[in-house]
Amino acid sequence: MTIELPTEEETRRLGQALGEATLTGGVIGLIGEVASGKTTLAQAVLAAWRVAGPVASPTYTLIHTYPGRIYHVDLYRLHAVEVAGLGLEELFEPSARAVVEWADRAGDILPADRLQVHLSHRQAGRHAAVRAGGQLSGEALGRLRAAWQR
Repeated sequence: MTIELPTEEETRRLGQALGEATLTGGVIGLIGEVASGKTTLAQAVLAAWRVAGPVASPTYTLIHTYPGRIYHVDLYRLHAVEVAGLGLEELFEPSARAVVEWADRAGDILPADRLQVHLSHRQAGRHAAVRAGGQLSGEALGRLRAAWQR
């Protein structure tokens, strides 16, 4: 699924829809260059998951944990070799929810069955390409498509 995001508000709307599509669990991996909208998208996902208060990216702490087995992970400062030793795979249980910024740095740690969002800059804003890696994420992608077309 590809989506044009001409404004920051549209990026937030996509994050809200992603969060609603994954309310029962799942991992959302975010990939994109600096300032492509990963944190904005993550904040909207976390708001949809009912995380209260301002949400900052865990760039230096790596992981923010919220009630209800909700995780916000930022791998910006790491390389795949460093990520492998963190034990992150314990976070990605089916009933947990996680949004991972710089997911391309995770190597094989993230579950294959996840939503992957690749953000890029365009002349008129941003572009998002969303894909699913398995059955559960495929169902979430179906819910996202239905919600986005309304």
